[in-house]
Amino acid sequence: MKKGSSWAKKSYEFLRLRMVSKYVLHYQEWTSNNMSAKRKLAFKEWKYKIENEIPYIDVDFSAFR
Repeated sequence: MKKGSSWAKKSYEFLRLRMVSKYVLHYQEWTSNNMSAKRKLAFKEWKYKIENEIPYIDVDFSAFR
């Protein structure tokens, strides 16, 4: 990795950690039976992205190398 690109890698890792953290923090609250349809969809999407290593946001960090 080139000298100026370490921030891009750290940004990607930070966003992934944020998504996993958000999932874990809300797991107990959002898995209750009274969860709204919107939250249920968001929770399902986060789980899918985490399991399939899909980025939290769609940014091509390799372009910043």
